[in-house]
Amino acid sequence: MCDYDIFDPRTTRTFPLARDQVLDCLGRQDKVSECRHIRTHCWYVPVVTQSVLFRCIPRYDYNYTNTQHCVFPANILDAKDPNCLVIKSTVTTESEEPATPVLMFDQLN
Repeated sequence: MCDYDIFDPRTTRTFPLARDQVLDCLGRQDKVSECRHIRTHCWYVPVVTQSVLFRCIPRYDYNYTNTQHCVFPANILDAKDPNCLVIKSTVTTESEEPATPVLMFDQLN
């Protein structure tokens, strides 16, 4: 994500950079002059975002897995069997979200 101030200082027109070039500079640890200018005006956003009130807010992705099996009677394994009286259900949640909690983002998600 880049702000509106990323201009070529020599020509005052939009900096002609490809997306790959910007991402390469944001991922590099050295301080070459071109990357310093990009890092001043661009930020790497490693999570998927969504627009909320004209702002890019990180979207938390959740994946739920529900597995069920019959526990009584013991000779029936399928939870959907009409003869099954008791099932055991296990729900697993996998999420992708920012490493540092942000109260506003948590509330919006």
